[in-house]
Amino acid sequence: MPASFLSLPAELRNEIYKYLFVRREPIDPWNGDHELELDLLFTNSAILHEARSLLYGHNCFDLTWEPCRIPEFLVTIGFINSSHLQCIRIDFPELRYLKDDEVSLTEESFSFLEKIQSRCTNLQKLIMAADSTSAMEYRLDSYDNPRLCDKALALVDAGFRAIPSLQEIVIEIYEEGPDSIIRRKMESQGWKLIVVERAEDEEWDIDRTWDEIEATSGEGPQIRDLQVGGLLRSCYGRPQISVSLTAPR
Repeated sequence: MPASFLSLPAELRNEIYKYLFVRREPIDPWNGDHELELDLLFTNSAILHEARSLLYGHNCFDLTWEPCRIPEFLVTIGFINSSHLQCIRIDFPELRYLKDDEVSLTEESFSFLEKIQSRCTNLQKLIMAADSTSAMEYRLDSYDNPRLCDKALALVDAGFRAIPSLQEIVIEIYEEGPDSIIRRKMESQGWKLIVVERAEDEEWDIDRTWDEIEATSGEGPQIRDLQVGGLLRSCYGRPQISVSLTAPR
């Protein structure tokens, strides 16, 4: 009689989970860039409860594609799964310039930082994507106002530090940029700056229609709710490359 999967030693099961569910590169839950073998999760609730801490806790999730939907993503995967998240990559919070040298976060940025704080209770590492960091740098540089720059960076840092479990703030930057003073100010906040290369622009095929692009590339992500084994499975993008999972709460 063949042995069941759960009869295997826990150490061996964990190695299998890591092989199936853990990726070196950040996972984009909306575009499905990385195939994850999730079928095993839906075979048994005990396996699901064992493996989800590895799926969500040992991967970095790239949430830059649809930043306005970060709260939706965290609600969709559920509080337990959100609490397993240890690393996420997001866009640098957007700033709104007010009069009299005052700045504030945009409503969208405030919303997703607040949701991360309340849901990601074990988050340790927060990564800011280079494109958004570069845009912020050039915007602050254009104001030519050191006092405003100090206020803006302090405001963003306060938003980050409101996440109690957070241990590391990583800011991706491009080698080229505006005044280096802004970068020194970022480092003074305790942020870790990492230089990354620009991604090559994808060649645009003018002969393809938008419908063809959506059909073949998975662009225009939508949420699909599928009943699998009595569990609600929320898939972003194409269902065969789903990386999102709603587990019983």
